Amino acid sequence: ENLFYTVDVTNPDRDDEHVMVKGQVNGLTSASTASVPDNANYEDMAAVMAAGFSVDGNLSHSGAQTEFAVTSRSDNMSGNSSTGSGNFAFTMNADEIAYSVSAMDTQLNMVVPDLPFPVELTMEETGFDFKLPVARTDQPQDFRFAVTLGGFAVPDMIWGMFDPAGQLSHDPATIAFDVTGKVRVLADIFNPEELDDDVPGELHELTINGLTVRAAGAELTGAGAFTFDNSDLVSFDGMPRPEGALNLALTGGNALLDTLVAMGFIPEDQANGTRMMIGMFAVPGDGPDSLASTIEVNEEGHVLANGQRLK
Repeated sequence: ENLFYTVDVTNPDRDDEHVMVKGQVNGLTSASTASVPDNANYEDMAAVMAAGFSVDGNLSHSGAQTEFAVTSRSDNMSGNSSTGSGNFAFTMNADEIAYSVSAMDTQLNMVVPDLPFPVELTMEETGFDFKLPVARTDQPQDFRFAVTLGGFAVPDMIWGMFDPAGQLSHDPATIAFDVTGKVRVLADIFNPEELDDDVPGELHELTINGLTVRAAGAELTGAGAFTFDNSDLVSFDGMPRPEGALNLALTGGNALLDTLVAMGFIPEDQANGTRMMIGMFAVPGDGPDSLASTIEVNEEGHVLANGQRLK
């Protein structure tokens, strides 16, 4: 099924303020289930959830296009956007809340005030994934949190505003991380009175399944896992004592620093200070301009970087 929509709004007090949005969603499919208890009082969500309220839905499409225009007395903005495909899912019940949204091949074109050229932005992949347990149990429960902003690109005209000589890499940038773990819920998140008291939960496990930051010719990647001892809140100043390791790798970092110094964005002394600080935590990697680091917290509460104790 295809969905067509139009939003056309004018400020009744000022007819020169106007918003118009129109577009379509192609190949729209959806599926959902819900359970609503009788005589539900939504002012008391804790009771509603305990009585069996639940929602589980999924919506996907094969492409979408939007046109928009915003006018006012001082400024005008207009543009269009498109998405190759996308998906949205939502779950809420007495045990968990989960939400995920993703989109592929997103493109945004805008004409904005104070810029002499149109803005064109593209994103190969966008994603957000979140799951949090809400039921109070004796045993820790799974959670997840993931964000993907992959293949983000801006036009050369925008790059030219601060890099006219093309000294930086203009390849698309990516920021992505994927974290899972286990938490023990201590308070009913649907009851504001309980949330006003102590910490609503305990973190027991944290796994960094993947971390990627790629931009301007440099790339940082990482992965690791930690457990947390909630009986020891002294070793780390009120934080549960962690135990585990995080492995990091950086490529192109020194070249990026050199370029930023040559462009005048960073003074030489600050760049040298940054290199010294990185040197405290990293060792040479396998390839040129590569660094590696293993940050470890052992069972004694010692913090080590590549085997050298920091704390």
